[in-house]
Amino acid sequence: MKKMKRLIALICGFACFAVTQIMTRIPLLASFDYELTVLNLHAPFLALLILALSAGIFEETGRYLFYKTALRRADFTDAMLFGLGHGLMEILFLFYSAGFFAGLGLSAWAILERVSATLFHMASAVFILGGMRRGKGARTLLCAILFHALFNLIAVLCVPISVPLGEGLLLLVAGVYFGTVARTKTDLKEAI
Repeated sequence: MKKMKRLIALICGFACFAVTQIMTRIPLLASFDYELTVLNLHAPFLALLILALSAGIFEETGRYLFYKTALRRADFTDAMLFGLGHGLMEILFLFYSAGFFAGLGLSAWAILERVSATLFHMASAVFILGGMRRGKGARTLLCAILFHALFNLIAVLCVPISVPLGEGLLLLVAGVYFGTVARTKTDLKEAI
């Protein structure tokens, strides 16, 4: 029974990315391609902010809604697997999508970027569940959305300046976030 619960959490992570990004956010952004292109020409930072914030809104709200529905009885390990599934689905999608790894190749930097992103997804999944268990779901969701947007902005603003600097910052932020929420394991068990 526990193994099935763990598998469901991992599958829900895959589904969360598919629903929030592939089926919802990406097609929505594609419908505003012209407007975003024009905005990028006149106010590039605002365009980047919209893209970063929209990723946070869709992905973090998706996690929240999965905890309200399919993962109501999730625990710390389920949250970690949920975040891992989300990160793995993103990797598969990026492999499938034309252009991402074509430009970067499978360099050590590209792999490090995916490790950072997956750690971030795992940490966010635990963070949101912890907030919900403590009765602070809405506030935690808002914090997760803003933190997600900040994480994405680090990627798009720092990596073009210096790949080692950008990827190093992403790994540092994801590692600190992951380490911080991983310490809540005992508290999260008590909150269930």
